[in-house]
Amino acid sequence: MKLPNQDMTEEELVKGCVAGKSHYQEALYNRYVSLMKGVCMRYSSSIEEAEDILQDGFIKVF
Repeated sequence: MKLPNQDMTEEELVKGCVAGKSHYQEALYNRYVSLMKGVCMRYSSSIEEAEDILQDGFIKVF
């Protein structure tokens, strides 16, 4: 079994996520969480609200 890593393409990660492989979901989350949290912070009034928005977004993706 090929485990997700930083060298995997977005396409490979997405295919793993679509296949329901949780370790691919975790790898995709880890790759984008910092970037997405920054975006969420721009549109929210608190860190808690930003984290809620971030979580809701990833739930919709998965």
